[in-house]
Amino acid sequence: MEAFIELKGYNKFLKKLDKRNFFTPGSKILWKIAARILGLNLKKSRIHVIGQSHLDACWLWRRKETLQKNYKTFTMALKHMEEYPFFTFSNTSPQYYYWTEELTPAIFERVKSRVAEGRFELIGGMWVEPDLNLVSGESLIRQRLYGQRYYLEKFGKPSTVAYLSDCFGYPWTLPQILKKSGAKYFYTNKMSWNDYSLFNFIAFHWKSPDGSSILTYCMPYSVNNFAGHPNVGDFDKHARFFPSESEFSYDTDPDVIKNSGSKDHIQDIGVVYGIGDGGGGPIREEIIFFKQLYKLGMCDFITMEEYFKMIEKEQDRLPIWNDEMYLETHRGVYTSHVWLKELNRKAEIDMQNVELLSTLMALHGMPYPKKRLEKLWKLILFNQFHDILPGSSIPEVYEDVRDDFKIIQFHVNKLLNGALEHLAKILQVQARSLLIFNSLSWDRSALIEIDDDNKLMDEQGNALPCQQDHSGTWLHLVSNVPAFGFKLVERGKSTKKSEFKSDLNIQENEQTIRIENQEIVAEIDRKTGNLVQLFSKSLQREFLTGEANKLRFFKDKAAQFPAWNIDKCYLSRPINFDSTNRTISCEAVEKGPLRICVKILEKFDGIEVQKQVLLLAHENALRFTLDVKGIQKETLIKLEFPFNIEANKISSEIACGVIDRHIRPKTKPQKGRWEISAHKWVDVSDSEAGVTLCNKTRFGHDAKYHPRYKSIVRMTIGRRPRYPKGGPPITSMIPSRKVHEQSEFHVEYWAVPHGKGSWKETLSFQKAHELNNPFITKEVKKSSGKLPSGTNFFKIEPPNVLLTALKQAEDDNQVILRLFETMGKQTTCTISFHESMIISDVKEVDLLELNPQKIKIQNEGEIKIKIKPFEIKTLKMKISLR
Repeated sequence: MEAFIELKGYNKFLKKLDKRNFFTPGSKILWKIAARILGLNLKKSRIHVIGQSHLDACWLWRRKETLQKNYKTFTMALKHMEEYPFFTFSNTSPQYYYWTEELTPAIFERVKSRVAEGRFELIGGMWVEPDLNLVSGESLIRQRLYGQRYYLEKFGKPSTVAYLSDCFGYPWTLPQILKKSGAKYFYTNKMSWNDYSLFNFIAFHWKSPDGSSILTYCMPYSVNNFAGHPNVGDFDKHARFFPSESEFSYDTDPDVIKNSGSKDHIQDIGVVYGIGDGGGGPIREEIIFFKQLYKLGMCDFITMEEYFKMIEKEQDRLPIWNDEMYLETHRGVYTSHVWLKELNRKAEIDMQNVELLSTLMALHGMPYPKKRLEKLWKLILFNQFHDILPGSSIPEVYEDVRDDFKIIQFHVNKLLNGALEHLAKILQVQARSLLIFNSLSWDRSALIEIDDDNKLMDEQGNALPCQQDHSGTWLHLVSNVPAFGFKLVERGKSTKKSEFKSDLNIQENEQTIRIENQEIVAEIDRKTGNLVQLFSKSLQREFLTGEANKLRFFKDKAAQFPAWNIDKCYLSRPINFDSTNRTISCEAVEKGPLRICVKILEKFDGIEVQKQVLLLAHENALRFTLDVKGIQKETLIKLEFPFNIEANKISSEIACGVIDRHIRPKTKPQKGRWEISAHKWVDVSDSEAGVTLCNKTRFGHDAKYHPRYKSIVRMTIGRRPRYPKGGPPITSMIPSRKVHEQSEFHVEYWAVPHGKGSWKETLSFQKAHELNNPFITKEVKKSSGKLPSGTNFFKIEPPNVLLTALKQAEDDNQVILRLFETMGKQTTCTISFHESMIISDVKEVDLLELNPQKIKIQNEGEIKIKIKPFEIKTLKMKISLR
C-alpha cells in the first residue's frame, strides 16, 4: 500500500482530480457517515483536524528501518507544507529530530524554519514515547529533561503538549512530572482500548496525588483507525461537562459518573489524522479529504496546542480524574521478556549510583563525566520505548537491545570504578581494606561476599562475623554503614574472634524443616517444598493461611495480541503436571551463624525448579530465590502467597509514588484491574499487621481476597508468549510462530512481616530498596587521605523523603539534588551535609533545571524545605569544600 501511495503517477492523478473538485461530493457523504458512526453532531459541533505522526522507535521493524521511516515522515510533512498552505503537522520525540539533524542537516534546517513559522509543531517532550509503568520516576524525568532541553536548545522553546498516544497505561504520578517539565496539556488515545470497562472521559483534568493536574484529551478516534473501540458513537456521553470541581477515580461507582454530568458537552472536537505506528504522517488522500470539508466550512486545520487552547476555555466545567489510567488490554507487558526488565532496572540503579558518586568526587577534583552520562542515559531511554521494554517487538529488535545493554553496562562499570578509585585516594586507609559504600538514605547492615578466606576486621581489629555459604563463598556481616557514606573494613587474618551472638535455630524432621531467629519462625514442607508457616514472635501472629511460595503454572493463550495480553481466562486453565515422574529434595545447606539456607530441588515433566529459603540472623525478613528452567511456550508462571491479612487494598510502589488498588473489587473498573503493575514492592495490611512483598525486577502482580485464605498475593514470574508478526502494523494482529526465547527465569524476593500500621509506619519498604540496591564495594590500598571510615557525605531526614538523583547541573557545575515524598505526608525535610562542605545559593528549580526560586538556608551545612504529600522537589545549589 505504501509503495502504491508513493507512485508519482498516482499522486499526479490525485492532484488533477482534486483541482476539478472531484472528491467534494464523496468527501461530504463519507464524513456524514463517519460522523454518524462516531456520534458527532455536525450541526452543533465544530471539527478541528490535527495532522500528526506517531512513529514507533522499534516494533515490527529494527532501528535501522526506523531511521528510514523517520526520514520519510519528515520529508513528506515538508512536502505537504509546500503544496498545501493550510497544512500543519505535529510531530513527537526529540530522538527523531536528533536523527534528522545528524543525518540530514539540510532537512533539519527546513524543519526549523517551519517550526518558527508555526506550522511544524513540536509535541511530546520525552526523548521517545516510553513505557510508563516499567521505568523509574527518575527515568521518566530524564525522558523529559533530555527531550525538552533538546527542543529548547534547537528550537528556542519546549513543547507545551505532552503526547503519549500509544503507551500501555499511565501512572498516577505522571501529571506532576509533566507539569514540572514544561507541559500544559496531555494527549493520548490509548484508553479507548479497554476490553472490560469503559474509560468515561475524553476531556478532563488529570490529577496527581500531590495535587498537580494537567488538561488531558483522551480521544479514541482517528481517520485511519476508529473502528472497534467500545465507545465509538458515544462522543457526547464521554465529553460531557460536570459541576465545578467534580472529582472521580476508580473508587467511584460508574453510575455516579453516569448521573453526574450534564447533557451539554464539548462542541470543539479534535480529530487526529495521519498514519501512525509506522510513521509517514498524513497521506495525500487524507489531506484532500479534509480540504474538501474545509472548503465546505465543515472543519479547519490546526495544531494540537491550538486545539487545547480551545477546550481550555471550558476547563471549569471539565471533570477531574484523580487516579492512574489503567489499560486493560496490555496486562502481559509487565512480565514479557523479564530479562530486559532486569537489565533496565539495574541500569537505572547503576546510573543513579554513578551520578551520586561522580558528583561527590567532582567536589574533590575528579572531572565530572557529563557528556558520557548523557550519552548513556539517552541509550537507556531509547530502549525504554513502549514496545521495546514491554517485550512486544519482533525478535530481531532484541538482538540490538542486548548489544545496547552490553555497551551500557561496560561504560557504567568503568565510570563507577573510576569514581571509587578517586574516593579511595581521599580516604584514610591504614592497610589493605574493603571499601563499602551505601547509596541509600539510611544506615544499614548487610552480608558481603568474599571469594577468598581472608577475613574482614573492624577498626579495633576484631574479626567480623562470617560463615561460608554452600558454594564456598565467604559471607561477612558488615554493620552500620552510614547513609550516603562509606565504611572501611580491613582485609587480613585477625587474632581476635568475633563476639557475634547468633539467634538462628533449625529443627529438621522427615516432614518439615523449621528455621527461626528472634523475630521469625518459618517452616518448609519437605514433601512439597512450599512454605507452610511464617510466624512473627513479637506479634504472636501466623501470617499464612495456606501453602505459600507456591509455584502456579497456567496456559496463557490470549486470543488477541498475545505479546501484550494475558489470557483473561488463565485462572481456569491451570497446567496439571504428571505427579508420577516428580522428584523433590529439600535440605538445609547452610546452618548459621549468619544465615540459614534451605534448598529445594524439584523436577517434573521437563521442568527444573530450584528454590532457596533464607533466614538471616537478627532480621525481620524471610528471603527467597527461585530458578525455573524448561518453561514451555504460552505458559504463565506465578508465585502464590496466601497471607493472613484482612486487607481491602494492596499498596504498590509506582514511579516516584505509591498507589492503592482494590483486592475486594465491587465496580467493573475495579474488577478490570486484575493484573497490576508495581515496582519494587507491594504491601497488604490490616489494622493489626501486614506483609510487604519485595521483589527484584518483577512488575506484574495480582491480589484478591478469599473468604478462607484471606489476602492472596501472586507475583508473576515469567511468560512465554508468541511474538507479533513482522511487516506493516496491520500484521501485528496475527501472532508469529516464533515464541519468546526465554525459558529460564530467576528472581529474588523477600517477605517482610510487620506490626501495627502499614509499610509507612514500619518502614518495611526500605527492605525493597536494599534488595535492589546492595552495597557498592571495592578493594583499596593504604592511603593518606583526610576522610575517615564511617563518613557520610550528607543525610536526608525523615525517612519518608527519598533521594532520586544527585547529579551535576546541565548548565554549570552546580549540584542538582532531587527528592520525593513517598508516604503522602506534609513534611519538613532536613538535608544536612558533611562538615567539610559549604552549601550556598540554594534554589528550587523545575525538572528541566529552570525557573529558579531562592531558598533560605539555615546554615552553611544544612537545608530545611517543606515538601507536600507525594511531591517531587528539585534543588540546585553550590557546594564547596572548606
